[in-house]
Amino acid sequence: MNPEPSDTGLPPSPGPSPIDGVVNPPPLPTTPPPLPPTAFLHAPPIQPGPLPRPPGVDPLAVASLACGIVSVCLACLWCASLPVGATGLIFAQVSKDRSSLRTAGLICSVVGTLMALVFAGIGLLGSLLE
Repeated sequence: MNPEPSDTGLPPSPGPSPIDGVVNPPPLPTTPPPLPPTAFLHAPPIQPGPLPRPPGVDPLAVASLACGIVSVCLACLWCASLPVGATGLIFAQVSKDRSSLRTAGLICSVVGTLMALVFAGIGLLGSLLE
């Protein structure tokens, strides 16, 4: 005995059922059709060489800022901070760009070098007093 759609407690499905003579559609293909042979010929050309630098950015100013930040971070290790801070000062002075990036590098390098000198003085004074 086949249950009627109303006997299952579910609402009737929309559209005709296969019993009414509707044939199921053919199955969809499982693989996409192959690409034409010219599909890969339209790729953009690859430009060799390094990427261009944005205008207005001086690499020495960036190096000065990086050395200044490292010098401030390594101030407790004064024997490492002093050369890095001095290098940042040199980079800031040699930089042709007079931008805020160079100024920030100069300030960070000066602060890092002075902090390293203070820590070196405290260390040397502590070793002399012992």
